[in-house]
Amino acid sequence: MLIRFIIAIVVLMNVLVAAGASANSLSLVKATWPSDAERVRRNYRDTSQFLHSGYGFYLDGAPAQIAKISRWLDKIYQLPIGRQTIDAIMESQNRLIVRHSTYALVASGRTSAPVTRHLSDGVGEDVVILFDARIPDEGSHHVYDSHRQPIAFNALHNLFHELSHANHMLNGSWLYFDSEGQAIREENVFRRQLAEMLGLDKIELRVGQRGRQVWFP
Repeated sequence: MLIRFIIAIVVLMNVLVAAGASANSLSLVKATWPSDAERVRRNYRDTSQFLHSGYGFYLDGAPAQIAKISRWLDKIYQLPIGRQTIDAIMESQNRLIVRHSTYALVASGRTSAPVTRHLSDGVGEDVVILFDARIPDEGSHHVYDSHRQPIAFNALHNLFHELSHANHMLNGSWLYFDSEGQAIREENVFRRQLAEMLGLDKIELRVGQRGRQVWFP
């Protein structure tokens, strides 16, 4: 009996030590990554350098993530098609949330909405964009041109592509059977305008949906 009692005490002490180690590990994780309690939601109007009006365009994440996404949005807004797209989003009767998500990295962003007839009948639906704010300005993927050569897909190209999807879903002009083609055509207009604004001699235009991840956290 005494031996069993001693064994039980030893097991209990090991459990307590393990629990303490787990608690310490958890505290280290919390110190490194924002917890859900540290996530906030901000209206893009309130984080932008340009906007003074607008409704229903929210950024969701830790403050640093929101600041980074807002900076990209402001750069997009400086181009004609970027301004047109963001203005149309804010004038829609539906809500957009751009949410930081590491889950979105592999697909270089995900845009979703309830799949109803309103996506294409002029009414629209609420939309969520999942976008990984950890990626560098250079982007996380390459896409391809008409010669099947890899070209840049930087953070601005990437986020605008998702905004294009969102705009059509919010305003009921989404093409069910050609949603990627619709977004890529607008992305290429954005690419041309961005290259001209930056004074680049070469304008890289995208063909097809295929892409390859080149940045890993």
